[in-house]
Amino acid sequence: MKTRWLIAQWFERWWWKRYTAHKDKGAYLIWKKQYWRNLFDSIGFHFPVSATVLDAGCGPAGTFIILPTQQVTAIDPLLDYYRSSITVFHEADYPNVTFVNVAIENYHPIVRYDVVCCMNAINHVSSLQQAMQKLSDCVAPGGTLLLSVDAHNFSGLKWLFRAIPGDILHPHQLDKADYLKLVTDHGLQVQQCVRVHRELIFSYWLIVAKKG
Repeated sequence: MKTRWLIAQWFERWWWKRYTAHKDKGAYLIWKKQYWRNLFDSIGFHFPVSATVLDAGCGPAGTFIILPTQQVTAIDPLLDYYRSSITVFHEADYPNVTFVNVAIENYHPIVRYDVVCCMNAINHVSSLQQAMQKLSDCVAPGGTLLLSVDAHNFSGLKWLFRAIPGDILHPHQLDKADYLKLVTDHGLQVQQCVRVHRELIFSYWLIVAKKG
């Protein structure tokens, strides 16, 4: 799995470089901010104004871009690459955000968070179980985990993609039931599981879970 993860990380860097190469920074961030707002509005979730937030696997334009009043920590093992190579990302644009170049599994928080976001990142990690345990550990009692995932629509393809590199960016191949079990196995209670959109092979789900 380590080798598969390293390959996926290489392709992740390549994807972001290619995707953002010709984008106007201002126009892209306006679009991306509206995307995040629409997504959270669709499930009726609003970030408390003074919440502590962890954006885990944040990428260069994660949920941190719509959280100007919150106390945010954003982590990603590719942050140094984004700093040097992705033109839409400038750390100085987000003075309330602490950026940490670290994988989810290796993050050692000094606090627990009111809200933990892991948006389309959990299947990018090296160790799925360790990463999920870390996310759970980071949620404060009474806090919320927002977890978005690409989940297989057909179990047969899930097993096929595990056997062959049919989805090179994602080392882990799971269906919705797998993700829900992963969340509950790590001490969280699922409050909502909303399908955002469906494609032929994958559906994109947003899971909202609470720490008791």
